[in-house]
Amino acid sequence: MKLRSFIAINLPPEIKKYLGELIDELKQKNEAPQTCVFNSSHKYSGGAKSAETEEWSKDSLSPKYIRSSVKADNSSDIKWVNPEGIHLTLHFLGSLDEEKIEQVKKIVQESVIGLNPIEIELKDFGGFPNLQQPRVLFISGRESSFSAKDASFVPQGGTTKAKSEDNRSTIKTLQRKLGLELEKIGLEVDKKPWQIHFTLARLKVPTKLLVTNYQLLSQSFQVKSIDLMKSELTPQGARYSILTSFPLI
Repeated sequence: MKLRSFIAINLPPEIKKYLGELIDELKQKNEAPQTCVFNSSHKYSGGAKSAETEEWSKDSLSPKYIRSSVKADNSSDIKWVNPEGIHLTLHFLGSLDEEKIEQVKKIVQESVIGLNPIEIELKDFGGFPNLQQPRVLFISGRESSFSAKDASFVPQGGTTKAKSEDNRSTIKTLQRKLGLELEKIGLEVDKKPWQIHFTLARLKVPTKLLVTNYQLLSQSFQVKSIDLMKSELTPQGARYSILTSFPLI
């Protein structure tokens, strides 16, 4: 029996909760575009108030972020993700038989040797192919710290010469190393540039989706494991579960 699988980093509950609240806010405001801005202490900082903005200012606003306007041309074309399923995919593997699954387990296990837990910080809104006409809306992320031990971690065949910030990223280096090893066992690897991102919504067609003055406050979490995941497609959407977890120690 083949399993639809991928390698990923899972998020802690508090980050899923934060992203879930953010998605709820984006959904709510998507059909009610505004041009004003509120700060986290609920003080209006836009132009002259109308009856509409006065009513909005009375909403129960989360202190976690400053909000403004989000509007899509056709909200029915937007599929918001279930926050419980948000994760960071390192590599999608497709449907694999038991033998290939065991090979992948060995690759991941050997690839994480010597890695310490990694801190990831949530950053800004982004979109694929761009934020002006996205098919995918996401929150970008970056690695906020790494140990000297991790900084010297390079993929097989790499060098220890001075690296750019991108090359110094433990997660990006791990993602590249995994890709090289997966290709050696005959698996197809996505060659597109990879970046840390957390998907919030997918759009059927590229749609004008405005995110204005929606400044995210600092949120970060620690990556403590790399997980080999199983994906099951159901009428309610994809259901994810961990096949094997490989701790970073």
